[in-house]
Amino acid sequence: MEAFNDHIGSFYEALAEDKLDQLADALLSLRDAAATLPMEDPATVMLNDCENKASAKGQLALSNLHALVSTLNASLGRKSNDDTVLQYERLDSQLRTVINTFYTSYALSPSPANASSLAVLVEYVDAEFKQRASLRVDSLGKLKAAAPVNGHGYIDRSVHLEALNGLVERLLDIVSVCLSLTA
Repeated sequence: MEAFNDHIGSFYEALAEDKLDQLADALLSLRDAAATLPMEDPATVMLNDCENKASAKGQLALSNLHALVSTLNASLGRKSNDDTVLQYERLDSQLRTVINTFYTSYALSPSPANASSLAVLVEYVDAEFKQRASLRVDSLGKLKAAAPVNGHGYIDRSVHLEALNGLVERLLDIVSVCLSLTA
């Protein structure tokens, strides 16, 4: 019960300061702490009150997610002269930000709005994966241009294997980022 009271304090502090990330964390902690309590326990009533207050902030969190994804999607289609490694780092950072914002929206929103949050996340991941694939194709073009040609006029096939390996590595990077943020 002491843990529950600590989480209540964190919840109301985050609510007063309008810190949505901390509010979502506190709400999820409250849900975990109250999971074993009977329905008539006063803590369950307090949790229900917190759920109602959090759902009032859910629309704001969903709006934040929509705004972030629309801003980032607009920048995804643009070509950049930055180094490829820097572009991948930027994409990784943006993916973390989107997933954190999704987590907040998902935790604070009532169930019907969660489908909207998930749709926005899927939209962003789709656009980002296309950007990563485009970067990989550009990289392949550069590798092919610089590849040695054998006596028969063909380029070394290791160029294609290297490009495919890079694509698989980047896909695994995305999966590992998603797993690290959901763990």
